Amino acid sequence: MSSRIKENIIGSYSIFDVVNLVKKTPDIIPNVQRRFVWKPSQVENIWDSILRGYPIGAFVFNKKNMDLLDGQQRATSICIGFSEVGNLDKRSKNFRLFIDLEKPQKTDKRMYVFRIITKSHPWGYQKTDNTKILNVNNIREALKEYDVEDFLSASIDVFWPYDATFPIPVDLFLTSKNWQDCKIEIDKWISDKKFKNKIIIDNIDIFYSLKELFDKFNNVKTKQLIPALYLDVESIAENARDANTEDEEQPDDVENLFIRLNSGGTALAGEELNYSILKSKINKNLQTKLEETCVGIMKPSRLITIAYRLFQSQNKVETQADALSMRIRPKQFQSAIAKNARNFENFLKNNIINSIKKLRSLLSYHPEKCEYGLPSFVISNIAEKAPEVMFIILYRLIFKDDYKKISNNDILHRRMIGIVLLLLWFGRGTNGRNHSKMLNQLWNKDKKLHNLSPIEFWSYRIYNTFLKTKQNIDTDFMIKIPTLKMLNRYLSEGKDIFENLSEQKIATSQYSDFFAKTYDNKDLLLYAQRKSLYTWFQTYDNLILEDTNVPFDIDHISPQKYVYRHWHINSTLSFWYYKIGNLRAWPYSSNRSDGDVTPKEKLSQNDKECIIKLCKSIGIQNDKFINQKNVLLEWSRCDRKWLDLGSDKLKDEDCAKKTLRCIIRRMREIYGDFFENLLIEDLIKINPDNMG
Repeated sequence: MSSRIKENIIGSYSIFDVVNLVKKTPDIIPNVQRRFVWKPSQVENIWDSILRGYPIGAFVFNKKNMDLLDGQQRATSICIGFSEVGNLDKRSKNFRLFIDLEKPQKTDKRMYVFRIITKSHPWGYQKTDNTKILNVNNIREALKEYDVEDFLSASIDVFWPYDATFPIPVDLFLTSKNWQDCKIEIDKWISDKKFKNKIIIDNIDIFYSLKELFDKFNNVKTKQLIPALYLDVESIAENARDANTEDEEQPDDVENLFIRLNSGGTALAGEELNYSILKSKINKNLQTKLEETCVGIMKPSRLITIAYRLFQSQNKVETQADALSMRIRPKQFQSAIAKNARNFENFLKNNIINSIKKLRSLLSYHPEKCEYGLPSFVISNIAEKAPEVMFIILYRLIFKDDYKKISNNDILHRRMIGIVLLLLWFGRGTNGRNHSKMLNQLWNKDKKLHNLSPIEFWSYRIYNTFLKTKQNIDTDFMIKIPTLKMLNRYLSEGKDIFENLSEQKIATSQYSDFFAKTYDNKDLLLYAQRKSLYTWFQTYDNLILEDTNVPFDIDHISPQKYVYRHWHINSTLSFWYYKIGNLRAWPYSSNRSDGDVTPKEKLSQNDKECIIKLCKSIGIQNDKFINQKNVLLEWSRCDRKWLDLGSDKLKDEDCAKKTLRCIIRRMREIYGDFFENLLIEDLIKINPDNMG
């Protein structure tokens, strides 16, 4: 047993011990892209539990390598309270935790009101509901009060939760040696801020006294203990009973153990257990390299699942069915790794890392290199929602050397991205179950479609494989997709636009499934705005809380306020009003308010003030845009007809029709951009004239 493990095996940890453990053993929480998946409300609530003396569960370690199996989210939450912690330094700059001195509301179940701010939400979350973000008006007011224009570049230390009454940074209580030092730091912090309610430390009528809180924090810092359990995961996996292989949803004994150990946090998935098993057997430098390579693409644990299946495919370690399943039980993985650890390590080193780099290059939008590519916010969804699709891409890059062909052939490149999105978005079934069926269909021993040449594989043949047409399969694995001409026919305005575009007509059309998959598809919207997203956020650091990992909001171009709870709004307009034709991705820091600003005002082609403020708020130079016409229209992916919408009187029929026409035209534009740039019609034809 290593000296590191010997010195770290203790029966329980104080929260101060947790911080020291992370400092002393930085790889206990991987330093890059180990997603911190807790929501802000969970971080706030766990600190309320700590200060009240409530138990927060046990830490569970892998005895062999001291990997923290269960408790990473709690450990990270604790470290956030201290602000700067060991290998979390980079990540902790994306968070700061506060305690509001105001008495909790009667409906609030907490005793202590903790408030967290993040890099993308430095104004914090709603005081009355910490699961919700602030509205646009409050964000705009907050930025004025902070006197900050570029919030993404500004230090998080200049912010505080906007709607808090008396917020004090928790780290000031936790890191001060004594009360006098703490008081000095709090006085200094308050004097630098512009609170709506000025705090005078020596004369303050609030629920908690600062001295009381200091004593409370000082007490729990060292005296409240979190139990620690040390498990021999490998032995447990080896001795576990065989799982019922007929039911993939049923966990095996190892997974069951961790499900039962979990204490109200984010459940530890089988992939995380597998990754822990692997980390005890591979080189630490390789582990770090893998985690760095994964940033913005997928979680390291998900990569390991896909990589091992690729390794099995190459080495024929398992049967076809096993090798194509994206579920690997811990017992199965433990057994396989025991036999193939070195070979798999070499496979990761020699094949996977380089292939992920190639994948990033092929898929990512770039204004010169790949103008039809995907924004990073869409790429990260592929492995998360459909690991089978990511398996297909990497298989082709590793074993069929598709990169050379694709990177030198513009048509093939477009088709490749098109196929990826067709597989991702239009697979039938729930919870992505049919993605696994699709994968097996491609690897069918009679067809062997996965062995086709690059030009043949990234073509109409893939789409047609997943339809019943001339296929010996019992169901469609993919939704039938219309041509662009047919799509535009369904979305034609006509004389009676309300009747032609009614919800009933769309729902009963032969392409109803296609519409249902697309008119709410935020990824499709982001694809349409890929140029804007790149302009705004090309250097954006996404290592932050999962549900706040984007610095933009989905904004109603014609404001939601105009139809919400308004009677006598035409039902067809109401239906399309909430679809992506009336939505745009827009920086949180925009100086516009959704509440009462008409599209004409919001999109004014000569609104230089708005352009300047928006550019400053996200840290980009405005010189390229300040003298350009229609900048706001282009960034919003809107045509000039939106400038005619200067009224909020949507009960008026003419105004309602004008608004609906703008929404539908934009909907057609979004569809057209997707179809034309990615050659979708070539990919869905039964007998295409040209394969490229």
